[in-house]
Amino acid sequence: MVTLTSSINWKQVGVSFPLNLVLDNQNQVVGYIQDYYQSTKSLLDYTVIKGSQAEILNAIELLKNLYSKVKFLHNLDITIVDWNYQNFLVTNNQVILIDADAWGFDNFLADAKTTDYLPPEYFESKRNNQAFQYNYQSDWYGFVTLVFEVLFGCSPHSTQTYKTNRTSYLNHSNKEPNKLRRMAMYPQSLLDYFVDVFENDLRGEFPIHLLDEAEKFALTKLGNFQSTPAQPSKKYLIKPKLK
Repeated sequence: MVTLTSSINWKQVGVSFPLNLVLDNQNQVVGYIQDYYQSTKSLLDYTVIKGSQAEILNAIELLKNLYSKVKFLHNLDITIVDWNYQNFLVTNNQVILIDADAWGFDNFLADAKTTDYLPPEYFESKRNNQAFQYNYQSDWYGFVTLVFEVLFGCSPHSTQTYKTNRTSYLNHSNKEPNKLRRMAMYPQSLLDYFVDVFENDLRGEFPIHLLDEAEKFALTKLGNFQSTPAQPSKKYLIKPKLK
């Protein structure tokens, strides 16, 4: 169990863990003290916009850095729960995780305030008046959603339809040129994984080798990606699963 007296150097790790608690006159917890990070940018400020090689490589490195932080917390039996992009700051080329009161650990049960990064199962449980269990699976769904947003510059879901049917940006019915151009910036393995997660309900830890493949793709093939034919493979003709 992680406690305030743990010997972990949180600042060196890049995780803003509470250093001490603030109590009121009744000895009730009203807040906590944490390390101060001076940063004016969040991870989404590094979203790929122009599609240059340098821009994509920088974004991938930051996402890989975030992956290591998620793994670190999970190894301590901590779930992030609330995937608010403002809680992922960038300073000195590394991602800093803040807002520990939104995490779940020990007997503390946090609740997500930012539903954009929650899986469809969350909305299904709400419709059925059931409690949703936040866990590593929901954390990884939040992670892959953030990966998609950083690399594509938009949400993987249509905000108008997400809560009812799961239509995603990569659905075959969406054939706008800008989407196809962006698809050509990344390897097919990564695109297929997004489809599996957002339309076919694949769950589990994010395969970090996909970011390695995206990095290699950017280094070797990005120079002429604008002229690369980009059409959805047969996998994109799979209709989203509706529940």
